[in-house]
Amino acid sequence: TLVPDCMAAMGMSPGTYRLGGEVTVDETSARLADGTLAGSIATMDQCVRRMLAYSGCSLADALIMGSTTPADLLGLTTKGRIAPTCDADLVVLDESLQVQATIVHGDIVYQR
Repeated sequence: TLVPDCMAAMGMSPGTYRLGGEVTVDETSARLADGTLAGSIATMDQCVRRMLAYSGCSLADALIMGSTTPADLLGLTTKGRIAPTCDADLVVLDESLQVQATIVHGDIVYQR
C-alpha cells in the first residue's frame, strides 16, 4: 500500500510557516530550524510515480496500491474503486501522472 503520510506543509510554496513550530518548506522537504525533517510533504500522485520509478511494477498495480488497497485496509468499502454504490471520488491524471482534476461525490472540486 502507498501512504503519503504528509503533514500540513504538503502543497505549500517554499517558505517558512508556523505549523505547531517553525517549519521551512522547499521543493522536496519540510524541515525544522535545525535541519531535522519535520515530516513528509509527498502527495499520493508523487507516491504512485515513485513506486513506478523505483519498483518497476505496472501502472495498474501502482494505482491499486494508492487507491483500493488503502481503502480496503481501512474498511472503506465505498472508496478506492469505481463501482455501483461507491462514492464518486476520483482523481484524473494525465499521461505523466500529474493531477488534472479531483472529483468528490461526483462534483469537480479541483481542475488544473
